Amino acid sequence: MKFHKTLYVVGLLILVSGLTLVTNAQRRGNVQERWQFLGQSNVDGARDHDNIRVNSREAFRAIQLRVQGSEIEFQRVVVHFENGADTEVEIRDRIRAGGQTRAIDLPGDNRRIDSVEVWYGKGNWERRRPTLRLYGQVSAGGRGRDRDDRDLNRPVQTVYCESGDMKRHWCSEGIGRTVRLLRQRSEARCVQGRTWGVDRSGIWVDRGCRADFEVR
Repeated sequence: MKFHKTLYVVGLLILVSGLTLVTNAQRRGNVQERWQFLGQSNVDGARDHDNIRVNSREAFRAIQLRVQGSEIEFQRVVVHFENGADTEVEIRDRIRAGGQTRAIDLPGDNRRIDSVEVWYGKGNWERRRPTLRLYGQVSAGGRGRDRDDRDLNRPVQTVYCESGDMKRHWCSEGIGRTVRLLRQRSEARCVQGRTWGVDRSGIWVDRGCRADFEVR
């Protein structure tokens, strides 16, 4: 009798342990696959690109673009990160309404996004204009590598930088720091990754961009 009770207890423990392992694995999978809505753009056909600003504090490992209304022909995507870095993704896909791009992996696997700039082919949408919705796959790695608590303790500096002769110029500030555009002062558009950015020499501006930047 005692032998049967022992077998029953052992079997019950094995069953509970197995269920716990399965539940934990499912939770980890759900965290890794969680997609968060980041913003959208209403495509009107007058412009050939849009810049979708991201206000989320999460870190992301991938992005995805979803199309509603009418199809869009994608040509290029540039992801601008919070730390001033950019990564360009070539997309040559025509996505129908209700469709989506592939999951676009981000370098570093754990990044905080400032904005996503999208170029697409112009179209003649008369009845239903497309809506472009941006989603990010939340990283299981936490807050992300682009900014940590030390950034909050750094003094904030405002830097003015200009490209008065339509050529590229560098301002030495911003090296290894978090930089964002505060105020555009030029008629020429200041677009991150195209007419301004940050590299090993600091903040750079190009093609007539004049602006104030926040350096933290």
